[in-house]
Amino acid sequence: MDIEAKVFDFDLVNDISRNQLEQHYQLYLGYIKLHELYFGNLAKSNEKPSRTLLRLLERDFGTYNNWAEDFFRCGVAARGWAILSFDFRDLRLHNIMQGAHNEGSIWQARPLLVLDVYEHAYLIDFGIDRKKYLNIFFENINWMIVNRRVEYLYPYL
Repeated sequence: MDIEAKVFDFDLVNDISRNQLEQHYQLYLGYIKLHELYFGNLAKSNEKPSRTLLRLLERDFGTYNNWAEDFFRCGVAARGWAILSFDFRDLRLHNIMQGAHNEGSIWQARPLLVLDVYEHAYLIDFGIDRKKYLNIFFENINWMIVNRRVEYLYPYL
C-alpha cells in the first residue's frame, strides 16, 4: 500500500523561502513518515503549548525554558533529527536526537515535535547558519498540532 503525501500550506511559514520549503518537500516525498510530522508541526500559529504540555515540560525538564534550551542544543548537535517524544515505558518526555531516517527509531514512544536538521532543511535559506534556522523554526512551531499530538496521551497521563 502506498502512502499518500500531504500537501502543506507554505504560505503559513514566515522567513523560510518557498524555494527552501519546496525543495525540502521534494525530499519529503521520498521520506514521508518523519517529514510528515515535521511539516505538520511547522506553521506560524497563535497557539501556545497547552496547559497539559506545559505541565509535562515543567515536570520533566524543570521549566519550559529548560526544555527549549535542551531541544535547541539537540538541534545544534544532531546529525538529522531532534524530536520531543513521550516515552510509554517511563511515561516521561524526552528530547532525542536521531541520526538517520532508517536508524535509531523511537520504540515505545510517540513523537510530539519533530525538527529536521539535515542540511537540506535549511542550507538554501540559511547557508551553514543552523542556529538561525533553529530560531526561525521555534518561531514557526505549530503548537495547535503539537497540542493535538499530546491529547492522544491522555490515557497515559
